[in-house]
Amino acid sequence: MGQQRTQGQLLLVKMLANLNSWDQDVIKGSKIIEENQGLLLNYQATQEPMTETDYQIIQEVVEKTNQINQSLKIAQVAVVKELTQVTKKDKIIEGYLLKSQDSHFIDKDF
Repeated sequence: MGQQRTQGQLLLVKMLANLNSWDQDVIKGSKIIEENQGLLLNYQATQEPMTETDYQIIQEVVEKTNQINQSLKIAQVAVVKELTQVTKKDKIIEGYLLKSQDSHFIDKDF
């Protein structure tokens, strides 16, 4: 017969399952981290003594959470870069339009 898991271990296993379900989607990764923060608070509230199994699961949770965080940071940098490019394009267009409004056609043959 196998050992029954404690409430704390069930929470840790749920956290790990959440992380393992991540499909590289940035929004889903963010939601997983948010949900796992709530599960971690519940785990801490159990005040159960940490077992070796708990420690191993926590190590894996931390590693996978760090992977998601790294991907989120990379995605954030990419978004900021895109926004910067769009802003630059808008400024170029705006500058061109302002110059165009100030320009006047002079007919030298007149």
